[in-house]
Amino acid sequence: MSGGRYTLFRSDSIERQASLKFSKHRQYQAVLIASLAATAAGTLDGWMMMSVNMSGKAEYNSMAVYHFISYMFAIIGAVTFGVISDNIGRKFALIIIGIVMLPVWILYMFANAWTVAAGLVLSGLAAGGATVAVPLYISDIADRSSRAILIVIFYQLFIAGELVTFFGNPKERLASTASFGFLIALIFVLTFIWMPESPYHLISVGREIDARKSLEFFCGDWDVDTQVALIKESTKNKKSLLAHIRDKSLRTPLLILAGLTTLSRLVAVDSFNYRLIKRHFYHNNEHVHANANEAIKLGFGVNLALQLIVMGLGAFLIEKYGRRKLLYISSFGISILAVPLMFAPFLSGYELILLPLLFLYIGAFSIGLATIPWILAGDLFAPEHKTVSYTVNAVLFWGMASFAPERLILAIRYFSNFFGVYFLFLTIAVVLYIKSVIPETKDSNPSDIRAEIDALISRFQTRQTTTPAAVVNGFL
Repeated sequence: MSGGRYTLFRSDSIERQASLKFSKHRQYQAVLIASLAATAAGTLDGWMMMSVNMSGKAEYNSMAVYHFISYMFAIIGAVTFGVISDNIGRKFALIIIGIVMLPVWILYMFANAWTVAAGLVLSGLAAGGATVAVPLYISDIADRSSRAILIVIFYQLFIAGELVTFFGNPKERLASTASFGFLIALIFVLTFIWMPESPYHLISVGREIDARKSLEFFCGDWDVDTQVALIKESTKNKKSLLAHIRDKSLRTPLLILAGLTTLSRLVAVDSFNYRLIKRHFYHNNEHVHANANEAIKLGFGVNLALQLIVMGLGAFLIEKYGRRKLLYISSFGISILAVPLMFAPFLSGYELILLPLLFLYIGAFSIGLATIPWILAGDLFAPEHKTVSYTVNAVLFWGMASFAPERLILAIRYFSNFFGVYFLFLTIAVVLYIKSVIPETKDSNPSDIRAEIDALISRFQTRQTTTPAAVVNGFL
């Protein structure tokens, strides 16, 4: 079956279960090592968020420029390393990403315009590449029953990297923070080099013997012939990245993924958007206590730590109850919490009382909307299509982080002062979007998912063809 999941576990024998348990341990080991690349990427992203004080307009404008440069190169890195992963290999792409990360902190330590600019370019390329190559590698090696949890671990370690940089405080302890960031990237390169390549890539380039060894490492020695046969059938449909994007059969699942990723980033109050809300609360407010900025900085750290905890809980809930249910819970949670945030402009001098609501909002977002787009990028697509799905997801992730939240929140601040309305309407849109187009992918094979997507298309086509007739009948 084209696009079928090639890790098939059907035997209930004691030996098979023991082999499966051991293989999953190896999968977790490989994912933790590979996700060190995400942690290193998070340290770089965290440096950009924490290295500039938000209190001054000139410094804020400089930070916006720095973010723009870094995130634009992150988009370029996502596309570039997507192509490298598809043609040269997932493992090779990740090692290159690790090597690119190594000199970045050294460049930042020189702290002049040219070295910082070079560091921004390299950090953007590496961070963007990591958000494609790491989840792509995880999707290739992980069993379906644990894939969602492993993808969440990848994103958690990315957030952990931001948290490391925050507590490192590069403004005051640049040398120690840079050394630690460099060490994470170095450990990743020195450990991941011993991990096997993705079996899917090895089969696609004709290295069947190496692919069998990789399958035995990650999946045990049961049904290797069956898995190799399924991968071979899947690789028959392999095309270039551009050819896959032009493939009409992929347009609907790509649009579903792109829509969810875009909406999730618009409603995100993550580490970057949280600072924008802080700026909204404290912009030109001369009556704020001198320690308020320190309280907000503490809140920023709690925000990141909260995301890590809630994402861990969400991973098990997503695997147990399904993607759609957790998307609903996450969306309804942030919709409810957006209501009191509408009154933030009227609480001049008392904004800190909104911090618990913001933390709850962040928790509601983190339990589902933060990670499920990354999970669906693997679930909705056959193995030969996952490079394009993860590339599109990463491009939108970095693109929305660069443009939409900053511009929209600040625009709302200057024109209506009701950013809570913005969140409320967007979360309502997310709920409607989930109900309308998001299929449930838990325990579903690619053919079932495709059938559900086709049913969605048919439903919309039926509505488009029946609505005019109904209108005509109403007038007759």
